[in-house]
Amino acid sequence: AAYQGYWDTWLAANDPPNPDHPDLARYYTGEALERAVSSINENARLGRVLRLPQPSVFRFTASGIQVTGSSAEFVACVVDDGLVIDTSGEVLNSQVMTSRVRVSLLKDAEGWRVVRHDYLESVAGQQRCADR
Repeated sequence: AAYQGYWDTWLAANDPPNPDHPDLARYYTGEALERAVSSINENARLGRVLRLPQPSVFRFTASGIQVTGSSAEFVACVVDDGLVIDTSGEVLNSQVMTSRVRVSLLKDAEGWRVVRHDYLESVAGQQRCADR
């Protein structure tokens, strides 16, 4: 649920870009929060928004989930068809990517939050996650 919230918040905080989006602190912490705010600020500066096309093929699957106390880690396979759109409405990037991502989470009194989100591998196109 925390990783789904991470992605939902990423999209909401980038359409339009809002580095003060209230859910950022709910699903992001540490390095992940710093990176997200920096990227959102950059999108605002460049006049870009991020959103999913309709219909979208975006999905993720998690595997190898390891929980140790208040930390957890897993590898996710993410199929991302998010669009990068400028203020005129022009689509700047519509490339679909399939990526393997190492995700680290921390749990505190308010729940699980993503602390790191590191891309391990990315390939163009929509791949079956089981094949990656």
